[in-house]
Amino acid sequence: IREGDDDARGAATVGVLESVQVQSSHHPFGQDPFLEWLGPLSRQAWFEIDELWVAGGGSLTGVIEAEATPSPALPPRKRWWQFWR
Repeated sequence: IREGDDDARGAATVGVLESVQVQSSHHPFGQDPFLEWLGPLSRQAWFEIDELWVAGGGSLTGVIEAEATPSPALPPRKRWWQFWR
């Protein structure tokens, strides 16, 4: 995340961090064990992903709507699918 361009940061954030969050949410240990292994930038991205899912009500449709709607609580960012282009 620190050294990559926008596309690499998007892939690392959405492709790795969000995948770990989603998968770990289905297990009793949850997301907490992973936090100790994150550096400052990945930890920040981790919590931004959490905020986005909360803003979206926990559904993918809600997340897409939250990304499309400007919010003072969340900074503007590339939409999650744009790193594939």
